[in-house]
Amino acid sequence: MPESSNNTHKTSAAARESLLGAFFVIVGSGAAWEARRYALGSARDMGPGYFPLCLGLLLAVIGVVLLARSLPGVDTSRWRAAADTLRASRLWPIALSLLGFGLVVEHTGLFIATVGLVIASSAAGGDFRWRTAVGWGLVVATFCSLLFVKLLGMQLPVWPTWGA
Repeated sequence: MPESSNNTHKTSAAARESLLGAFFVIVGSGAAWEARRYALGSARDMGPGYFPLCLGLLLAVIGVVLLARSLPGVDTSRWRAAADTLRASRLWPIALSLLGFGLVVEHTGLFIATVGLVIASSAAGGDFRWRTAVGWGLVVATFCSLLFVKLLGMQLPVWPTWGA
């Protein structure tokens, strides 16, 4: 009986993985297809369609990999072992900090939003230390402010615009 239960679990996991893979292929291909409406530019001078095209193609490739993994007879033990080392529960703080960064960067400014992003992302690590997180946050925020606003001339506020 445990043998049958184990096979059923493998089958349902493979079915879910193949559906997710197909979904990624469809969405990624659709994004890449839609990106062709915009000018691509080059790697040095990216147009508005460059990033959506690359992201769509990457998503489609991930979908193809998921579909390949879900095929019967494919040994996925190495992939599963690698996935087990990267716990999904540790990815949530990083994903949520990126979402928070995107929501607040225009209001709090690049510097404060970046410090918050680094501190929140650091919480995903097993040995979180406030001083280290704040220190790295200040270093990364300074670097990003200099790079994106000063050197590349991006139109992002570095500091909060609450009173403006």
